[in-house]
Order: sequence, then structure tokens, then C-alpha cells
Amino acid sequence: MSDPKLQRADGCSIFFTLILATVIISVFYLIPKIFPPDPHSPVSEEISKQRQQKIDANKLEAEKFANMLDSYHSENNSSIENVMQKVLEDYESNKTSAP
Repeated sequence: MSDPKLQRADGCSIFFTLILATVIISVFYLIPKIFPPDPHSPVSEEISKQRQQKIDANKLEAEKFANMLDSYHSENNSSIENVMQKVLEDYESNKTSAP
């Protein structure tokens, strides 16, 4: 069997471990107080206008894309139901032809 004296914790190493843990935890909380984050600059009217222009441009692009998809499906006379039905049929034909 193993020697019970070797299984006992060394009081000195536990003490240093606790001191080290205390130092690390205190540093974790003190560093943000010593080095505060940079303050955010206030939002100006110009920045708000630029943001609104970008939002409007993205909305316009999304509408164009949706219209392009709708026109494609109307030209091909397809609907989501028909496309999904074709996918299922292709899947089942591949499944039956596999050994």
C-alpha cells in the first residue's frame, strides 16, 4: 500500500497556493480599475445620417434580390412546392438506384 505520510497535503504549498490565487483574483479585478476603457465618442448627426444611408442601401439591395428571385420563379413557372417535390423525386430515384 502507499505511505499515508505522502498523501498528506503540505501546509506550506497550500498556503502559497491560496496566496497566489488571492493575488491573481485581485489583479483580475484591479486591472480594469487602473486602466479604464476608452470613453465612447458621442454619436453626431453626420454619423446617424451615414448609418441611415447604409441601412437604406441594404434594404434596397434586399428588395432587389427578392424581386430577382420572384421574377426567376415566375419566368420558370416554378414554385417552392414544385421545386421541393422535384428534389424529393430525385432523392428517391437516387435512393432506389443505390445498391
